[in-house]
Amino acid sequence: MSESGYPKIGMIDVPMVVWDEVYEKWLEAQETGWDLNLWSPCSLCCYMRATYSYVACNICPLSKDKWCTGTAWSSRLNISYHYDDEAVWQVAIESFLKYIKPYCSGVYNE
Repeated sequence: MSESGYPKIGMIDVPMVVWDEVYEKWLEAQETGWDLNLWSPCSLCCYMRATYSYVACNICPLSKDKWCTGTAWSSRLNISYHYDDEAVWQVAIESFLKYIKPYCSGVYNE
């Protein structure tokens, strides 16, 4: 149950195409390094907002493990969470990619 009282959405409840797009974004980020433009709504954010409207961040499956909480300082995907340490952030991104990979399509699971 989320803080808003709504049940959290499971990873499996999100379409694979959305996970593929999220994976691609952060895979590219891992290759190119941190850029402030990365901290913008991803495909999952867009899907959640379109499907669940105002409670989207509260029930997002990434908020449970603090991958993304909607704020930079408390989201593991943001370099600010890691005190702007690029090396530590890179390790976090690698962990994130492994975390979501099972929910992606065969393109990323070969």
